[in-house]
Amino acid sequence: MNDSASLFSHFVSTRVTFRWLSVLIIASAAVAWIAVGFDIAEIRMFGRLGMGLVTANDRAAHLFIGKVVLISQGTMLVLTAIAFMTWLYRSRANLRAFGTRHLRYSRNWAVFGFLIPVLNLFRPYQVTREVWQASDPSTTDPFDWKEIATPRLIRAWWGTFIAFSTLKLLAAWMILSSAYDPLRLQLAQVVDLSADLMAATSVTLVYFVVDRITEAQEVKWSRLGPPPGS
Repeated sequence: MNDSASLFSHFVSTRVTFRWLSVLIIASAAVAWIAVGFDIAEIRMFGRLGMGLVTANDRAAHLFIGKVVLISQGTMLVLTAIAFMTWLYRSRANLRAFGTRHLRYSRNWAVFGFLIPVLNLFRPYQVTREVWQASDPSTTDPFDWKEIATPRLIRAWWGTFIAFSTLKLLAAWMILSSAYDPLRLQLAQVVDLSADLMAATSVTLVYFVVDRITEAQEVKWSRLGPPPGS
């Protein structure tokens, strides 16, 4: 054990946090894939609508289901985001227990990075990337963590999340400006389908991001060796 380990911050395992976060992630993924299915049904319905094959009752029922899916998707997104920020904050705090030096982003960015407009387009990715690198158990040197390559998994997760956010806003704008034209609404729904596909992919990928960082921190801590009485 490193003699200076007792000077480090106390390590707190994120396994418990990961367990209930994973439940929310799985639920969010399920809702996202349901939204994809609804979007496909919506596109088909607009096609039938142009041929006069959809009744007013059919349309009303479909709108109701759409609202339920949208509310469920939004609720799960918010709950999962809160849980993820909690987990990321604790994971970032653990880096001090490893004796890691020259970190660029404080633990507070694990929360504020998601809340500040424009900055939230890239800061959560940067914080998560730094936590991944510094948690890697292949090195216990306080400075060598910067040599760890950024994995494609994190890039894919954040890239699909940004794509989801962009396409969702575009779809909303297209729907509002469609003047209820069936063809324009159908095109907007295609964009919305693309957005929900990105959301489903992103929330699926984030499970593996969280899982791997959590496990990496456990392994790294076991290699460093906790101070006596911890």
